[in-house]
Amino acid sequence: MSTCRIWCFLVTRSRTRSDRSDSFQAQCVYRVMEVNSVKRMRVVGLSYGGFVAYSLAAQFKEMVERVVICCAGVCLEEKDLEDGLFPVKSLEEAAEILLPQTPEKMKELMRFTFVKPPVKTPNCILVDFIQVILVI
Repeated sequence: MSTCRIWCFLVTRSRTRSDRSDSFQAQCVYRVMEVNSVKRMRVVGLSYGGFVAYSLAAQFKEMVERVVICCAGVCLEEKDLEDGLFPVKSLEEAAEILLPQTPEKMKELMRFTFVKPPVKTPNCILVDFIQVILVI
């Protein structure tokens, strides 16, 4: 069995076109594998790739043998938030933290992400990071 890495599009809230959906990306992965004569595959999806892997397995059961999903909220529901699974009140609040739009939200994400977050990061650097890396 050979190994192939597929990088999917990064999806943010500002992109609503269907051609950026996890379903579309799963179809693209399927077509790449089909063109390369891959008959069966095992899929590992990390973070957003977990959604793509899940969609790939759901759409193309005959091709996907096994799926491993890491760090993706595929089964996350509002009830999970109400039950205290995550320290946020809604999926919108979670998205605001995970996809920061302001330097203040970026600092909040850094506090959640790092054991020892940077003490002082200039806002101009955070704004550039948000605009360039997070594709706003």
